[in-house]
Amino acid sequence: MIAQKKDCEILPLLRSFYFIAVTGSVSGAAKQLDLNQPAVSHQLRNLENSLGRRLFRRTRQGMELTAEGHTLFQRAIRIFDIAREIRSLLGKDEEAASVSLSLGAINAFAVNLLPQALQRFLASHPQTKFTITSSSASELVTAIAQAKIDFAFLRARPMPEGLLFKELFKSRLMLLGHESNPLCETGTPSLAEIARMPFIRFAPESDLARLIDERFQQDGLALKHIQDHSHLDAILRYVKMGLGVSIVDSFFIPEDQGFITIPLGDYFPQQVFGLAVRTEKHLSGLAGHFMRFILAIDWETQKNLAF
Repeated sequence: MIAQKKDCEILPLLRSFYFIAVTGSVSGAAKQLDLNQPAVSHQLRNLENSLGRRLFRRTRQGMELTAEGHTLFQRAIRIFDIAREIRSLLGKDEEAASVSLSLGAINAFAVNLLPQALQRFLASHPQTKFTITSSSASELVTAIAQAKIDFAFLRARPMPEGLLFKELFKSRLMLLGHESNPLCETGTPSLAEIARMPFIRFAPESDLARLIDERFQQDGLALKHIQDHSHLDAILRYVKMGLGVSIVDSFFIPEDQGFITIPLGDYFPQQVFGLAVRTEKHLSGLAGHFMRFILAIDWETQKNLAF
């Protein structure tokens, strides 16, 4: 079908709408577009009037998408993804011509597994430029839903509409202690016994910290948190010093490091890690290659290379 004039006229309005959704405010969109706020507000009103739909709700936190706005936002992402690919293919724009992918990952994945995987991918796609963000799973989900990143590596969690989770590998939660810790020499301890030990945990905003705390709370127990850390390496270091115990994913524990590890499958379900991507994202040729490459990796072998 041949595009009509009114179809093309909607594109600049969509641009303002897109940046309001991404930044959460008219002022933020105006700054990104180098326009004044009245101009951006005017474009939003024109778009809402032309569609006959309200696209945002004003809240104390900023501009929040309505259900119709969320649907349009997903379509706008596709349109601008295609526009970016066109610019890159034609090679007329220096920024677009540099083939890039934006990735997000939880810390343990970003530090221990992703570098080796990217090194292998770059061997066959040396022109690729990666931007990598390490953050909590909840922040990564928000970032990918807002099209700030292309892919996210994280622990399985409920995905909002418009996102898809693809499994990469499974892991078990393990009690981790120093080899001299008497608690780690008597088989699988009870949750009550673990709760009496000094406990070193991941940052409280992480999915793992919440999962562990909620499980102990189910039994009316509270862990004796003595340290919180965002990085797995810090937790391993302090446990190795004998300052406390921790609960970590088996997949990220290095072998032969002076630790005692005890499976906690009686208390916690198996953990799943994977790749999150927008379901309606228009994947460029490079992004498609990258996703297929990631899904084909033997992550157990990758783990052995990492450690």
